[in-house]
Order: sequence, then structure tokens, then C-alpha cells
Amino acid sequence: MSAEYRYRLDLDHLMASTTRYQRVRWSQRFMKRSLPIVGVLFVAVGGFALWHGEWVLGAATLLIGGFYLSMTRFSRWNTRFINRKSPHFDDDFVLRLGEEGVRSTGTNSELQVAWPAVTEAWRFREGLLLFHGPRQFFWLPDSAAVGDARREAERLLDAHVQGGLRQA
Repeated sequence: MSAEYRYRLDLDHLMASTTRYQRVRWSQRFMKRSLPIVGVLFVAVGGFALWHGEWVLGAATLLIGGFYLSMTRFSRWNTRFINRKSPHFDDDFVLRLGEEGVRSTGTNSELQVAWPAVTEAWRFREGLLLFHGPRQFFWLPDSAAVGDARREAERLLDAHVQGGLRQA
């Protein structure tokens, strides 16, 4: 048996997958929450230095603070605009999960991943997130499932992924 998902790798899919990735990875959650705090601290120190007449130190610290405050917005911008240059963007994909592993086929590419390479699988309310390397993952929304693919995919992931299917 196999489970099949059909989806288009568009901007909505990229944003949804990045959001799920950030929810699962503690380092991403920590960075997302700590960057504004670090930015505010740098701005405060820069303002204090300027108030005491330290113009170079104050200006440099204010610039660093502004950089930290803009990082979360830059991350969203990067996901939205830089990824549009990918040859996979706006491509239609068919992803099949079977006994041999995961196979993704698009118009411009084809990828086969054996089950030992799939390191984690997470179940979200809206779909599945499969990790197959550092910062490499598949986001499979339930809306992309063909037929009874959702149940079959969960069975395959429980059987083949170390640690089974985790709930997010």
C-alpha cells in the first residue's frame, strides 16, 4: 500500500511549512522570541551611550539593535521572496509514501528518500511534517491527500520512522 499527496509548491505552501518547522524546532522558537528582546537591549544601551556623549559606540549599538529588531521581518521576507528563485517554486508535486520510502516527483525534479533517512515525523492538526536531513523536510497538508492517504501515511510513518509519529 502507498499514500499519495498532490500539492503545488507555492507561496502559501512555503509559508505553512516554514511555520510548522519553526513550531517543532526549539532553537527556531527561541531565536524568534529572543531576537526582539536582544534588539531592544541594544537600542537601550545605544541610547544610553549617546546620552553620555559616546557617539561612535552609541551609533554602532543602535545599528546592531535595529538589525536584531528587523531579523524576524527579514526571515519572513526571505521565505517569501528569495525562495521564489528556486526551480521548484510553483511546481506541482506528487509525493508517495510506500514500503520502500518517500518518493517526490515534480515537473523539474525527482527525489527518493529511504525510510532510514527520514529522521522525524510530526502530526499537526492540518497535516504531516517529515524530516529527512538537517533543515530538509516535507510538509504534507491533509488537503493534498488523495483518497485514504492520511491513514495509510500515519501507518507507514509509525512503522518505519524511529520514534514513530509524534503529535505537535
